[in-house]
Amino acid sequence: MSFIFKQKAWVYALIYLLLIPVFACIYADVELTLGVHKDTPMTYLYFSVVSITTLGYGDILPNSSYAQFATASESILGIVLIGLFLNALSLQHSQEIENVNRMKKEKEEKDNAIARLSELTYYRGDDESFRLFGALRYVLSLGIDEVSIPEGKLTKLKVKSLSLQNSNLIAVDFSNSRLNDVKLTGCNLEATQFVDTNVSSCVFENVNLKRAKFIKSELKGFDFRYCYLVNATFKGCELQSAIFKGVDCKGVSFRGCDLRSANFKDAKNITEEMIKKADNYKYVILPNGDVL
Repeated sequence: MSFIFKQKAWVYALIYLLLIPVFACIYADVELTLGVHKDTPMTYLYFSVVSITTLGYGDILPNSSYAQFATASESILGIVLIGLFLNALSLQHSQEIENVNRMKKEKEEKDNAIARLSELTYYRGDDESFRLFGALRYVLSLGIDEVSIPEGKLTKLKVKSLSLQNSNLIAVDFSNSRLNDVKLTGCNLEATQFVDTNVSSCVFENVNLKRAKFIKSELKGFDFRYCYLVNATFKGCELQSAIFKGVDCKGVSFRGCDLRSANFKDAKNITEEMIKKADNYKYVILPNGDVL
């Protein structure tokens, strides 16, 4: 029964219209008093319309029990279908209003969450990192992956399973944090600080790391191929097996780093002298493909 009451309004309208020719065919086979009307398909179609709409002009009359039953059945079906049609329209209207209200509520919730995140970006206090990260997590839970938290503090945290796109993370401080399974796409991390930061299983795609500072951070095997690293600073970092293939390394410093087995093939603006400022550069692949 629920199937009958859960159809769209157009379904009931279609059934209503289809019943007219169906009953017109039935009336052609039963006994009717046609009066001044001729025995033609148009006459039976006319009588079917009059019957289903319950207008009952009386110029054509059912003249047998079968005809009377058919006429009554069509009239009842017409009334029922009109009721179902109106009920479906009412339900559809209610659902539309409910959807509009739900979308409005969701938008307000998202706007409030973003506003709160913006406020906490510049909040300073002992719990600044935890409050900002909590607000960020809440924003992400609402399906928002594009944020703006310039100069935000995300220090001394375990940042796991986080994904952001086209976000403003300029000068964000990730010092003493652990980043795991973090994906950043098209984000701006210019002048971002990674001091004593552990970065593992992370993906940075089309990320701006210009003037970013990596100090005593662990970045083993990190793939920098899709990052902009001009004037970035690496100092005392663990960069074993890191990938810098094709990267523009203009102004990049690797002083005191462990670059063992790092790959600089086809990298630009990087010299052997720059690489040898690292503490360990054994098995490093140079831009020309040679191995140190």
